[in-house]
Amino acid sequence: MKTILIADHSLLSRSMLKKMLHKSDYRVIAEVEDGKQAIKKYTHCHPDFVLMDYCLPILNGIDALAQIMKHDPFAKVIMFSSMNVNQFIEDSIVLGAKDFLIKPSFEGLIPSLKKNSQ
Repeated sequence: MKTILIADHSLLSRSMLKKMLHKSDYRVIAEVEDGKQAIKKYTHCHPDFVLMDYCLPILNGIDALAQIMKHDPFAKVIMFSSMNVNQFIEDSIVLGAKDFLIKPSFEGLIPSLKKNSQ
């Protein structure tokens, strides 16, 4: 099973993601509420994937993405936001995110994970 770290300040969003992943080949091994925790947990757990909100407290998701990619250029991070803003998407992809999803539907999550599992 592939492992996942979820970084989102919303308990509801984290619960929705865990429910979506429950019957899949992916297992949530950790969840955090802010970008600073995301970096710390990533370096400690080395999950196969990070699902991270663009807008996080303490350290936002885009800055956390940059630091994770600096630590591990091969990290597989899928960013998301409730706002479909082209600049968010572009910034995320330029920094190394594998995909960008819109919450709360997270449409395309499982296909994105499968596509990036190779």
